[in-house]
Amino acid sequence: MVGAFVLAFAGSVALWWVYFARSAPAAAEVVAGAGERTGALGRLAFNYLHPVMVAGIIVTSAGDEQLLREPGASATVAGALFTLGGPALFLAGHAAYKAVLWRTPPTSRIAAVVVLLALIPVAVASGVSVAACAAAAVAVTVAVILSDRSRAQSRGPRSPLR
Repeated sequence: MVGAFVLAFAGSVALWWVYFARSAPAAAEVVAGAGERTGALGRLAFNYLHPVMVAGIIVTSAGDEQLLREPGASATVAGALFTLGGPALFLAGHAAYKAVLWRTPPTSRIAAVVVLLALIPVAVASGVSVAACAAAAVAVTVAVILSDRSRAQSRGPRSPLR
């Protein structure tokens, strides 16, 4: 039970980290500096794309509820959809958010969504546990974080003018 709690907590922290590590503060700067497009860009990013990310968080929390209740149970279709699909939905929304604001394809998020969605039928067919699905979701989300960090380090220190 403690392991299930740690997995659920780590998944929440990982999703939080993806959003707040760089994109949240930088997004406000991008929208504010968009000139005539400020209203349209802000509306698209915050009114239409944030609800997709919030939906991903809600779906993930449903998966966490099942994880905490029955961590060793085999993943059902619904369980795999919640546990793997929730983070995929969040990352898809975040990919669209980044693509709209920075006009570059967020490849790490797109790859993560593809991997998470591909794992759903594999998890159900192989009968892995809900905990294994949650661990895979955390691992994929952490891979996105590490990709962001390595990309940021390869660009050098963050300039206050960016």
